[in-house]
Amino acid sequence: MDNRRADHSATTHSATDHSATDHTGAPVPVVMCTWRRPEYFSQTLRLLEKQHDVRIELHVWNNNPAIRDALEADARQSSIAVTFRHSEQNIGGYGRFFLARELAARHPYVVFIDDDQLFGPSTIATLVSEARPRSASGWWAYRFPLPPSYWLRVPALRGRRAQYLGTCGMIIDTSIFEDPRVFECPERFWFVEDLWLSYVADHLHRWRLTRSRARFWFIPDTKNQFAGLVSDKGEFLRYLTEQGWLRRRRRGGTTRPLS
Repeated sequence: MDNRRADHSATTHSATDHSATDHTGAPVPVVMCTWRRPEYFSQTLRLLEKQHDVRIELHVWNNNPAIRDALEADARQSSIAVTFRHSEQNIGGYGRFFLARELAARHPYVVFIDDDQLFGPSTIATLVSEARPRSASGWWAYRFPLPPSYWLRVPALRGRRAQYLGTCGMIIDTSIFEDPRVFECPERFWFVEDLWLSYVADHLHRWRLTRSRARFWFIPDTKNQFAGLVSDKGEFLRYLTEQGWLRRRRRGGTTRPLS
């Protein structure tokens, strides 16, 4: 699949009774990817329905057409406006970037969450309060030692600068998704999309990344893709540092290609 496009079908479910609004009255776009945990979707919808001081619209990139009917059935029971993109190919969390690019024309910021998270009723409003141009704020926020090592990363303090933000609880300026380089991530690392986005934002754009004051919790299960990405995360970070991220670029140096 061309990494600048994605073949998918779309379905929209309109909200029926959800009166909470943010201070501008504008809806807050929340983007989430799904793959094989449809049993959590109704819970995510309930958590979003309970959010204070914001009006939510949820955009779901579904990497598994087999769970389409289950997801859409839950959406019909919710007061949240939900839009689906059902992808024939599993491209992991990278799919959320395609949705963010579509949203950029209408929304200055987008919130990213994962499908296996719990959060309180003020969480989305907290993220919205931290939104700033040319910046991103996230709950999964780290800094790297020198030399950089993914597994020796250090948690950033709340409200302080970070170098790496996970896409599992983040708000970001959508203008970054108008940069074609966001969609030039090597295909084999599409499932480590948070490292790529952090590299583009922190290194290529010199944006401010900070740890959010919002709180999230993961639901422990055996369906998380994290374990299968252990080696990829370390290898991809090494490659990105060779591109100049997190250290000074070698004078006249070249980088090795990714095979």
